[in-house]
Amino acid sequence: MQYTFSPPPTGASGSPYTFSNFYTRTVTVSLNGTQINSTFPLATQVAEIDLQTNAGLVSITMASSMTLPVAGTVGFYAAMVDGRTIIVNAMSRLFLSHISGQNSLPGVPNPSARSNSLQMGQSSYYRVNQGQTIALYASAPNDVTALMSAVVTVYYIPLD
Repeated sequence: MQYTFSPPPTGASGSPYTFSNFYTRTVTVSLNGTQINSTFPLATQVAEIDLQTNAGLVSITMASSMTLPVAGTVGFYAAMVDGRTIIVNAMSRLFLSHISGQNSLPGVPNPSARSNSLQMGQSSYYRVNQGQTIALYASAPNDVTALMSAVVTVYYIPLD
């Protein structure tokens, strides 16, 4: 659920309030297919970010690099936690996803590198209650040559 201030809150000067007390949490992972072993559309949780308070999620960014020299699909998915394994579909609570098919030949890496972000708006946020967790999920064939790394950063404001 996204919350929008209407009208936007104003500071002492009467100008629109801008979030200035951002907090960040970052997670970095480097894995191969045997560590993940979830064939798309299944994805396994590989990391999580617990904000430890009621928070307003303001933005989330993800950068990744994936090399897949065998047939199949690899991917990273930033989402609200929904168990250790999820099915990636329209019902998943995904914020961001990076997906790639076979992109290399054996012994000739040609990584697929992506970076993107999601902002909730200039004066809005997505509420994450204490106890809810944002997770990084991954899918890859069970192959040691499927190499993947990602960095996810969450920007939020405390609501309590």
